[in-house]
Amino acid sequence: MAQNTTTYNLLIACPSDIEEEKEIIADVTNRINSASIRFGDGYVIQPQFYKLDSFPTRGSTQENINNQLLDKCDIIIAIFWSKLGTPTSVAESGTVEEIERGIKQEKEVAIYFSEKPVPFDHDQDQFKRLKEYRNKLAQNDLKIDTRPFKDNNDFEKQLREHLYSLIKTLHGSTSLDRTVKIKKENISEQEKTDEFKGKIVKNTFTNNFFEFSLKTLDDWHIAPEATIDFIKETQVIDFGGGDPEIERRWRFLMSKNHYLFMCSRYPFGDDRLNANFICIVENISHLPIIQTGEDYLKNTMEILYMDGDVFEIADDIRSFKIGKHTFHAFELTDTLTGICQIQFATVIKGYALNFCAGFFEEKEFDMLQKIIESIRFN
Repeated sequence: MAQNTTTYNLLIACPSDIEEEKEIIADVTNRINSASIRFGDGYVIQPQFYKLDSFPTRGSTQENINNQLLDKCDIIIAIFWSKLGTPTSVAESGTVEEIERGIKQEKEVAIYFSEKPVPFDHDQDQFKRLKEYRNKLAQNDLKIDTRPFKDNNDFEKQLREHLYSLIKTLHGSTSLDRTVKIKKENISEQEKTDEFKGKIVKNTFTNNFFEFSLKTLDDWHIAPEATIDFIKETQVIDFGGGDPEIERRWRFLMSKNHYLFMCSRYPFGDDRLNANFICIVENISHLPIIQTGEDYLKNTMEILYMDGDVFEIADDIRSFKIGKHTFHAFELTDTLTGICQIQFATVIKGYALNFCAGFFEEKEFDMLQKIIESIRFN
C-alpha cells in the first residue's frame, strides 16, 4: 500500500551573501526526509529558493516570490550574515518583506543570524542596516523566533532541532495500530525464499542471495526465529520508552527489516549481560539517497537522533573492505543498558546489509572480532 505523504514547503529567505547555509538546509532536509520515509512518518520537507523554484512573470521579482512561493509555503527560514538586502517598495529589503508577510499570514517563521566573521570587503552600509534591523527586532513586542549561530556546525545542529520541533507541531502523530505484533508485511516472494533467508548448519550461517557466510563461536548460542521475533518486539518497546509515537515509528521500521541471523554469548533471556552479533538487511530501493554503507549509517544516525538521547553516537564513520565489498562502520552506546555496539554496513542488490556487534567488556569484543573475521563473500 502506498504511503500518503504530506509535503511542507520551506522557503529560504536570504540576501545574496548566503550560500553555505542553503546547502546545509538542502542536506538536512534530505536526511530528515529519508528518515521520515524509513520510519513511515508520512511527510517530506521541500526547501525552496526563488532562483530555483520561481519563474518570471510581468510582475517584479519580489511579487513573483510572494505569489509563487511565500504565500504557498508552510515554513520560512530567513538567514542574515553581512547584508540586509535590497529595499523594496514596502520593506527594508526583500528578505524583510518576506519575513513580515509570513508573520502576517501566521506562518512558521524563524530568523537565523550568522555570527561568523564578515568578509574583509563587506559592504559597511549593508552591515550597518542589518545591525539596525536586528536591534529593531530586539525591541519589538512581537515574539519573533531569532536564532544566532556561530558557525556551520552550529547552524546545522540548530536547524535540525528546529525542523523536528516544527514537524511535531505541523504534522503531529501518524496513526498506526501499535497493539498488534510487528507485521511481516509487503514481503516479496524473493524475500520468502531460503536463498534470501539463508541457512544454518552447526555453527555456520550461509546466505546465497547476498553471497556470504560466517561462523559463530562453538559455545555461543544461535537464536531461533521465534526468539528473534520476540526480541524485535521487545526492542520496539524499549526504544519507545513509553512514548507511543516513537514506539509506532520503531514498529514500522522493524516491520521492514529482516533479521537473518542472531547469536549471543549466553542463551537469550539469560539474566547476565549478553554480548551478541546480529545480521540485518533492509530494502532501501525506495531510498535513492542511500547508495553506500556510509549513506545508510548516516541515515541511521538521523533516525536515532530523532528519538532523543537514548544513544551516544561517535561522529566518525570509518571504512574497510571485507572481500570485494566496502563496508562503513560507526560505534554507539545505549545509555540505558550500557551496551556498546559497532554497526558496519554495505549496500548489495538494493539492500543495506548491516552487521551489529554488541558487547559490554573488551574481552567480549575480542570474541566478536573472531566472528567478524570469519565473514567470507563468494
